[in-house]
Amino acid sequence: MTDNFSIIQHKLLRFIRRYYFNRVIRGVLYAILIAVIALLLVLLAENSLWMGVLARTVLFWGSVALISGVMVYFIIIPLLKVFQLGNTLSERQAAILIGKHFPEVDDVLLNTLELKALLNKDGENHDLLQASIVQKTEALRPVPFHLAVNLRANVKYLRYVIPAVIVFLLLIFLRPALITEPANRIIHYNEAFEKPLPFHFEVLNESMETVQNSDFSLQVRVTGELLPEVVHVVLGDQKYRLTNLSAGRYMYQFRNLSANQDFKLQAGTIESEKYTILVYPSPVLTDFDITANVPDYTGLDDEVWSNLNDISVPQGTSLKYKFYTRDCDRLYVVLKDTVIVKSLDASNVVSFDRYILRNTSFRVATGNEYIINPDTLDFNVKSIADRYPEIRVSESRDSLLGKRLFFDGNIRDDYGFSSLRFYYKHMVGDDTTGVTWSESVNIAEKIPQQSFFHSFDLATLMLMPGDKVSYFFELCDNDAVSGAKCVKSSVYNYEAPTLEEIELLAEESEDEIIDKMDRALDESRDIRKEIEELTRKMLENQEVTWEEKDKVKDLLQRQEELQNEMKNLMEENRQMNMQELEFKEFNPELLEKQRQLEELFEELMSEEMKEMFEEMQKLMEEMDKSKMSEMLEEMEMSNEELEEQLDRTLEMFKKLEVEKDLNEYSEKLEQLADEQEKNAENTENAGDDNLKSAEEKQQELNEQFDELSEDLKEIMEKNEGLDQPFPIEDPSADEEEVKSDQQQGLQQMQQGQKQKSSESQKSAANKMRQMAGDMMNMMAGMQMQQLAEDMDALRQLLENLVKLSFMQEEVINDLSVMRRSDPAYTDLIRTQNTIRTDLEMVKDSLVALGKRQMAIKPFITEKINDLNHHVGETLDFLTEYRISNALKGQQYSMTTINDLALLLAEAMEQMQNQMQSMQSGGQGNSSCPSPGGEGQMDIGNMRQLQEQLSKQLEELKKGMKPGGEMQGGMSEKLARAAAQQSAIRRQMQKLAEEMMEENGQVSGNMRQMINEMEQNETDIVNKRITQATINRQKDIVTRLLQS
Repeated sequence: MTDNFSIIQHKLLRFIRRYYFNRVIRGVLYAILIAVIALLLVLLAENSLWMGVLARTVLFWGSVALISGVMVYFIIIPLLKVFQLGNTLSERQAAILIGKHFPEVDDVLLNTLELKALLNKDGENHDLLQASIVQKTEALRPVPFHLAVNLRANVKYLRYVIPAVIVFLLLIFLRPALITEPANRIIHYNEAFEKPLPFHFEVLNESMETVQNSDFSLQVRVTGELLPEVVHVVLGDQKYRLTNLSAGRYMYQFRNLSANQDFKLQAGTIESEKYTILVYPSPVLTDFDITANVPDYTGLDDEVWSNLNDISVPQGTSLKYKFYTRDCDRLYVVLKDTVIVKSLDASNVVSFDRYILRNTSFRVATGNEYIINPDTLDFNVKSIADRYPEIRVSESRDSLLGKRLFFDGNIRDDYGFSSLRFYYKHMVGDDTTGVTWSESVNIAEKIPQQSFFHSFDLATLMLMPGDKVSYFFELCDNDAVSGAKCVKSSVYNYEAPTLEEIELLAEESEDEIIDKMDRALDESRDIRKEIEELTRKMLENQEVTWEEKDKVKDLLQRQEELQNEMKNLMEENRQMNMQELEFKEFNPELLEKQRQLEELFEELMSEEMKEMFEEMQKLMEEMDKSKMSEMLEEMEMSNEELEEQLDRTLEMFKKLEVEKDLNEYSEKLEQLADEQEKNAENTENAGDDNLKSAEEKQQELNEQFDELSEDLKEIMEKNEGLDQPFPIEDPSADEEEVKSDQQQGLQQMQQGQKQKSSESQKSAANKMRQMAGDMMNMMAGMQMQQLAEDMDALRQLLENLVKLSFMQEEVINDLSVMRRSDPAYTDLIRTQNTIRTDLEMVKDSLVALGKRQMAIKPFITEKINDLNHHVGETLDFLTEYRISNALKGQQYSMTTINDLALLLAEAMEQMQNQMQSMQSGGQGNSSCPSPGGEGQMDIGNMRQLQEQLSKQLEELKKGMKPGGEMQGGMSEKLARAAAQQSAIRRQMQKLAEEMMEENGQVSGNMRQMINEMEQNETDIVNKRITQATINRQKDIVTRLLQS
């Protein structure tokens, strides 16, 4: 029973709560409706009436009280009762309400509650009452009490609430001012609000601040139902009209504001509130200086600029900017990626430093506590980078020293240099690595543009054929900021020619020189023939014609060109010799012959001949026939001498080339023999793997010997082209034997017979050495034999000259006492003619001898030519009976013959020395004759010869006639004595030179002997033998005994 009643109670409680919850819902709807209506009424009233503070205060607090009361009564109180707070419905009241909704349970529910109350009071009828309650509760149990409260019934109130809310929202969205403005005035009930005018002013400027001394553009908009036609700005007592921009838009420009500016806007009688434009002092940059601290290495002075924004400075310059300002407490330096703020002190001066490495741009702006000046200054600094240095080099070579390199260069930089070095790399053979060396070149480091000179001698590298040298200059500047920058000049290369190239070049040069000499010789002959023809024509005419003068000019021009050709020949020969000597070694004898040949080339055009042609050029201005004839005669004589010298030089050149070729052939043959022997040993010791290499080497050696055989054939052909060929034996038989051994060795090697092949190769090597030795011995023997023959010929020429000197002396003696009518005068002319004929023969012999022996110097042939010319003139004088002229010519001729004899005696001495040198050097065959040669004499030999000479001079002095005249036959003896004294003197001078080299000094005794010998030699030549001469001879012998 208790449980069933509890259920009834619980269902009643649920009903009560639902009942009050329904009242809360209804209260919310009431509250919304009342609040919306009240707000609308209040706001519309305020919007229409623009009530005062009091009325708005009453409305505000009345509205608050009304809404608060509604919410408390309709929402809060029912809500508290939902949670059983406060006085709520009793169970009986709830039952009555439920009974109204459910009539069938109206009495039952009340009875049940009453029975329950009786049960609690009356304990006697407890069971009956309890049974009755159970019965009734069972009947009430299925009835849902809470449904007696119909929540849906509240929907009917929405018909009032929703329209009111919609109206309110429509007003908010459509006429927000109708709601918001009255609401604002009511909320701010304690503030006074004026009723809005028909229009109002609106300042559109976002900021009412500006900078001192700048303009301010005031932007105004007028809004309202009625817009004024004119709007003024009121500045104190003054009014200024605003510019009408468009409907409702106005503008006024304040000019150069210097202080805060108050103003009002006015249209008609309507005036706005007061506005203020705040004017802040403008930070100003009044001045600035820039100090440039230029890097010291540039050598430039520091600079200072004032008020210059864009500058250019060398890279690495330190700049110091100093800014002078007004009304400024900070300075902004705007860089590319950062902003530097510099604070100012009371001095209004601030500094900014910048180290310039590249082009730099930045901005500077001033600022103070009020504003940052929008006007900025742009600064641009152009960094002048240190340029790379420049170098230009031209190379030349010394024409005299082929390996001496000369460099003429120009270097340039913007500031200066730190170094200039010359690098060179020597690469041996095919090796391209080599070792690089360098040396410093002196330059003035502080001068930015200058020339330099440098030389380098490749000879110091001891180059071998085929070696290479690369070289260049490296120039570094003095850049102290980024580091020294270096540049290289062009790389030069020198490649030493190989032996094959040297031989080929030498052969080409040889052929070219011979060809040019042949052409020069032909040209000289043509010139001489034309001179003879021109001379003949001039003899036929009384005066020199212009045609003849032009012809002479042409001949002189051709002669000058011939002279230049001689210079070129001399230079080409010297270059060829130098090139060969760079990489080849010649024996001393060949080197001496080469040196003597160069002297022959140099003497082709002597200084006397050059002077003569220059004098001829001057004489061309005169039309004197006699002088012109003399000039042509001199030209003819000089050309004749030039032809002889050219012919001789050409022959000596060809001869020397044959000797060099034979010497080189012998050396190559020796080298080939060494390689052949080495290959023989390799063959003997070779294994099966190495035998193929030895076979290939043997084939190469066979080919090399064939090439040498061809070279020898060419040498033989050159030899046959000489005027007097060397008697070279035909080596064909020996060559065949060598070829046979080589071929046999190769075949045996191919057959695997290593031992036999080695023996055949060694046999070939031995025969090569024998051929080389035979060739050298043959050359030495031929030279010794030729030298001996030439010495005999020279001795015979010397004797002939002595005889001719005697004959000329007799003619002089006879002519000096002979009358013109003397019948013997004709015999005397005949004798003079015989002397001329004999001298021509001497000349021919000397010319022929000069083509074989270098000892016959060019001036000897010049001497004999001059002698023949004067002898011819003397003969003409005799024929014309010009006796005094003839006597002078004869005296000159005799003196010249004696001088020529002395020259030939010196040549004889040189040939004797050459013979001795060849014998001491082990060259030639000991059986070869060596007439008249003692080689280098010692003191004992010189003493003996000097004693013999003293005796001869005493005999000659006794044979002299009173007055110093010589008896017949004495001239020849004097000539021989002079030659002997000259030879002794020269030997003494050589001995003195050797003493100087060994001891560094020469004894006074030896110097005295040489001086006395020279004096005696002079006396003998001049045929002036006195007692003083004899005494000096005795003194010389005594000094020789003491030495």
